[in-house]
Amino acid sequence: ESLWKYWQLILSYLVIVLGFFVGVIIRKKTGNEVIVGKKAIILGLRAILIILSIMVLINMNNFLIFFLCVLLGVVIAYFLRYAVLFLGLLAIGFSSNTLFLLVISIIFITLLVYGTLFRYNKKRLYLNLVISILPLILFLILNIKSNETYSSILNGISLGGLLSIIIKIERYI
Repeated sequence: ESLWKYWQLILSYLVIVLGFFVGVIIRKKTGNEVIVGKKAIILGLRAILIILSIMVLINMNNFLIFFLCVLLGVVIAYFLRYAVLFLGLLAIGFSSNTLFLLVISIIFITLLVYGTLFRYNKKRLYLNLVISILPLILFLILNIKSNETYSSILNGISLGGLLSIIIKIERYI
């Protein structure tokens, strides 16, 4: 059963990363249509990120560690402006939660929308690909076990990053 959980997480993770690239393809195919509706898309993206943030807060464990990790997430987001990083950490943080499939679905939609806003540039695209895979590699290398402490750390960092994105979303697209 444990091995199945790993494969489920890996496949789910690859699907959410695929959402970003599908969004980029949509952006390339629609061009100006996305630009015309950019304000509405950003408003919708903020709403989705707020919903994810509320889900993280509802599932919070170990308040002190969580709060310190939220602060760490804000600091990391100041230097690393990659939404795919924080959404990836959130997916890993929720891997043992009963809401995992719901969170993965919301993250997929979020990255799909985020990808449509993405200003296309090959260098930025490849960098986002590398950054998006980092949380999964971290999970596999560290062999993170499903427990409340790891979830608090990952979800706290994710929430800090999500809050930064919600406030200054234009810096992330």
